[in-house]
Amino acid sequence: MLSSLHTKTKLVLFLVPALAAVSFLLWWFQPERVITRRLDALLGIIDVSLLRTDTNARLENSLQSLLAAEVEFAAPDPVPGGTRTPGEVARSVQRLHQSVASCKIQRTEPSFHFPTSREARLETTLQADITGGGGSKTTRRFRAEFLYIKGPDGWKIHRIALTNL
Repeated sequence: MLSSLHTKTKLVLFLVPALAAVSFLLWWFQPERVITRRLDALLGIIDVSLLRTDTNARLENSLQSLLAAEVEFAAPDPVPGGTRTPGEVARSVQRLHQSVASCKIQRTEPSFHFPTSREARLETTLQADITGGGGSKTTRRFRAEFLYIKGPDGWKIHRIALTNL
């Protein structure tokens, strides 16, 4: 009897953490979670702080893991529309970093639409709080739509559309 109870206790002590770990992994790797983490990584790259010291090569490397080989942009001024490579985006981000004192980007909770299992549309509202070199402050709000397509390297952004709010 004691041996049977001891075996059941061991089994429970093994199963509870194992089930918790499996549940966490299933939650962590849901497409919505992966895509949201990728969006937050992109917004983190664009954020400008006084301590920012990224080189163009580091920015490009970071962006290559998030963006498709070519990304289509549709946005109001000052963001130019058109198609760009991660390297071109990195140069634009670096110019932004050099031209403002700070830029903090916040987002609302995203909504998702999955037309197929390999395509996702994420919609959110972005707010950019920008401080210029002379201390002038500006706030810009955008409705943002990101098109993600899942390929061999995971979910990558293929299109970014911004609309002024």
